[in-house]
Amino acid sequence: MMHMVRTTMTVTAAALALVSGPAGAASQFQDTAGLDRLVSETIGAEIGEPGGARTAVDNRLRLATCPAEPRVEGPVFGAAIVRCPELGWRIRVPLNMDAQGKSRAAQPEKAEILIRRGQNVILVYRGAGFSLSKQMIADENGAIGDLIAVRQDRRSPRILAEVTGNGQVILPTP
Repeated sequence: MMHMVRTTMTVTAAALALVSGPAGAASQFQDTAGLDRLVSETIGAEIGEPGGARTAVDNRLRLATCPAEPRVEGPVFGAAIVRCPELGWRIRVPLNMDAQGKSRAAQPEKAEILIRRGQNVILVYRGAGFSLSKQMIADENGAIGDLIAVRQDRRSPRILAEVTGNGQVILPTP
């Protein structure tokens, strides 16, 4: 009986150690609230404001703590890019921007979804005096003005494109 109690206590202690993790485990991940502050300071607008981040960085994100201060670039295609070059991670933080890259107020209502994930879409690229189009597959749902990921087939790399109509996306020009 004593052996059984001792074994149960050992198993319980081991289970608690697994659940709670090692001491200081919380500090091994990048502080997402700190990333929000960094984006707000760099972009010059708070979360939800015109030009600012649409939403806060998801606090469930588990990025290794960057040894130096992460770098914020952008806006690039309607988002701030937060990178840690030392560790190689980067995240995209969507901003409240319109199709021309200008600030827009956060819209309280959701726009009508025109493109559904898995739908075939036409990707259009417009250059000086020409335009090219190609059939692609949408990886995300999207409404007019949204940037969504599209790809040629399931194994090809993703491309960010702006929804311009029902079944049509355009490759944004820098």
